[in-house]
Amino acid sequence: MEKRGFKGMWIPKEIWLDRQLAWMEKLMLVEIDSLDNEDGCWANNQYFANFFGLSKSRVAHIIMDLRKKGYVTVKLFKTETGAVDKRVIRIIKKWECPVAKNTEDPIAKNSNTYCQKQHEGHAKNSMGGIAKNSKDNNTIINNTKNNIYNTSNESISDPNDMFETIWNEYPNKQGKAKALAAYKKAIANGTDPKQILEGVHRYKRHIQANKTEAKYIAHGSTWFNQERWNDELPEPKGQGPIKPVEYQPSADDLAALEELKASGGEPF
Repeated sequence: MEKRGFKGMWIPKEIWLDRQLAWMEKLMLVEIDSLDNEDGCWANNQYFANFFGLSKSRVAHIIMDLRKKGYVTVKLFKTETGAVDKRVIRIIKKWECPVAKNTEDPIAKNSNTYCQKQHEGHAKNSMGGIAKNSKDNNTIINNTKNNIYNTSNESISDPNDMFETIWNEYPNKQGKAKALAAYKKAIANGTDPKQILEGVHRYKRHIQANKTEAKYIAHGSTWFNQERWNDELPEPKGQGPIKPVEYQPSADDLAALEELKASGGEPF
């Protein structure tokens, strides 16, 4: 990828004052807009991770939220095996640049001109899909976390209250104590509980479509610790109910539960 002549960013007032967007979402949206040419934005998660100093899983989460909130569209191109080969992001709404007076800047020649892209030699060839099993240890400022989309009818006043709902949906209830610890860590790092719930639903559809045997369904502790809600799984054509695996606590589960209780933590 060629090195671009980066000259900074202009943030439209519609984005700056939008209370539905967290600050990192605003910055991500502007960066995507600057890379969105006639072919769309082809930059992958690794590009954005390097640019903003975030993990790939955090980038995947932000882009997913922007899509659900109606700011961008995301189109995935997959191989014959169903793996994600590349991705195209497009801005749904364009914002006009302000008119600069008494300047030779060509951007100011037309008051109806959209912002000139400063990303020549951008990440068009940096293709890739959503990050898989990537740990996110980046905490970002997010004081405007308004969920205008709703994948369930539940109101989340305390994200930790959502764990039981998510856990009840997960098909292999092994290692609950460790799963809860991983869940709380993810929430503290800025993960939206609804993203995790949607990841569970995708995983259930995936194992149903592939008729995965119960013994091959990931333990809950494994799935949560690896943040597998970020996995990009091909959507099956048909959907059906998943029969949960009967929970039989192991010695490690019981020991972890006792340790959690001894430390003053809340049991399930």
